[in-house]
Amino acid sequence: MKTVILAALFAGLLSIPLFAQPKTGVRPTGERVILVVPVTGTGTYSDPRRPALTPTAAEIGDKSKGLHFSWVASDDGRLAIVDLSARSMSVLARFRTDSRASSVFERGKHKREDVERELQKLRKDYKVNGSEGKKQ
Repeated sequence: MKTVILAALFAGLLSIPLFAQPKTGVRPTGERVILVVPVTGTGTYSDPRRPALTPTAAEIGDKSKGLHFSWVASDDGRLAIVDLSARSMSVLARFRTDSRASSVFERGKHKREDVERELQKLRKDYKVNGSEGKKQ
């Protein structure tokens, strides 16, 4: 009886890796741009405070573009740090060239440390996470 229990326990321990989730890659996929833009809106329900430059609902709803964004206000509330990602750089082209963006940082062109140093001038606790966006 003791042998059967030990054999079952041993078999159970050996099967644990079979049920484990596969490790996902930590490398980011797609393209990413971080912009600094003015904040617009009065802060009312009908006119909320928001970045002056964000994707439209139609752009976000188009799954083929894979467009996602998040934003955080600067410490003084006048500027927004907008983090955009998409499947291709062509989807992000209009954001990169818009005159409302006072700063544009692209993955691969700017070092993470340099981006953080510049953005921490606007928001002291801003950190860039290499694959997920920002951490606060």
